[in-house]
Amino acid sequence: MWRVTPVAEAQTSKEIRSAGGVGLISDILISNLRSSCAIVSSNDASYVHYLVCDHIECGDLPPKESYDQVVTVFFVKSCLLNNRILKISSHPLYRPIPAVEGSQVFLNTVIVVSCFIEYERLVLSELIKRFGGRVQESLTKRSKGELVAVTHVVGGSEGERVLEARRQKFKVVDPSWIIESIINDKLLKEELFPLRVRQS
Repeated sequence: MWRVTPVAEAQTSKEIRSAGGVGLISDILISNLRSSCAIVSSNDASYVHYLVCDHIECGDLPPKESYDQVVTVFFVKSCLLNNRILKISSHPLYRPIPAVEGSQVFLNTVIVVSCFIEYERLVLSELIKRFGGRVQESLTKRSKGELVAVTHVVGGSEGERVLEARRQKFKVVDPSWIIESIINDKLLKEELFPLRVRQS
């Protein structure tokens, strides 16, 4: 059984509207869950296997006795796309990230997020913004007009943009740098989170 928290429902509704769609999570996500033979409960007193939450957790989860696993909307969408329940440990965005309420850990950073699937890129970008950072599309060494000098590039793979960022000597990091910086409420050293070149 699944239960969707109001914050996750509002978040998903916003995503649907921003993508040009209409309706609430109950119209789309819950419908998809039900069509996948999942039972969705809105009763806070009932026990559920999956509690679907926002990507950030600031100590406001209900008592553990009412659920087995806490997952994010990203996890649910990934399960639906793959037509199966995935391992929660297989992706860092499948569980809510423990965070300090009001943290501005990415203040004074300008970050390019590149080489991810679209939804994953959007989630990472929103995390950066929520914690005080700025996300920019262009690799820029110097501020010019509306463009600001980039401080970091977060890469999902060694795509053209990441290779260009390396060539220009930008700090290129793995996405776990974002998550671990949020958890620790401080910018961690970039060299601890290198984007590793995958061997073929």
